[in-house]
Amino acid sequence: MKILFAAPENAWGGFLHQIRERLPHCVFEATGSFEIVCLKGYDALIPTMSRVDRKLLESADRLALIQQCGAGLEAVDLRAAHELNIPAANVPTDSSGNAASVAEIGVYLMTGLSRNVRAMERS
Repeated sequence: MKILFAAPENAWGGFLHQIRERLPHCVFEATGSFEIVCLKGYDALIPTMSRVDRKLLESADRLALIQQCGAGLEAVDLRAAHELNIPAANVPTDSSGNAASVAEIGVYLMTGLSRNVRAMERS
């Protein structure tokens, strides 16, 4: 199985290295940036923060899955993926622990605003 990781090789804290160790029978290629040019020859796509539009999806000759490593699929044209019979999936934040950490940082930032932290830094 050939999988395209749409990010630099070392993105996401070495995620690609870790997944290669766990799935040695799969071939993972990194785009080197968050831009995807063509999907021809790939069985699966991990889009990260990349835009995946209809034109890009139509370049795929055997793409069987779009798997996001997080909750966000907003950059993926889900209608086009559905029409082309390419399933798209994500990782729900409630099972990954991400929802709690997003809520925590939100509370932290609101607390900082209410205490006027920027003014305290200048004094």
